[in-house]
Amino acid sequence: MNDLGALRTRFLQDTAAVRLGNLSSELARVANLVRRAYLKPVPEVMRTAAWFIEWSLPEVSAELQSSLVELQVALSRWWQRWETVSLDQATLAEVERMCRERANWLLAASGLIDAVA
Repeated sequence: MNDLGALRTRFLQDTAAVRLGNLSSELARVANLVRRAYLKPVPEVMRTAAWFIEWSLPEVSAELQSSLVELQVALSRWWQRWETVSLDQATLAEVERMCRERANWLLAASGLIDAVA
């Protein structure tokens, strides 16, 4: 995330549904990286997902806002403590599970597809 301003400008050009789809993709990426034990890029992807949440909040329902803020807090806690988190297999399993579940949930909530298989 070298240029946060450019990323934000590009992200905000999409519709709310596409933004949620992009957030879903970032969360799936975190889950996949953790599952494959390729942990080096995970904190950066988490930070990007946290920014995507921040930028998406104004255009989603209050119910969705609440869930997204909870997710943003979890992501922020994980990346701020990544050196410790990355050494704890139980926490890594929780990161993978939560990111995968939220990615699927957001993709469905976005309306971009009818259902996630």
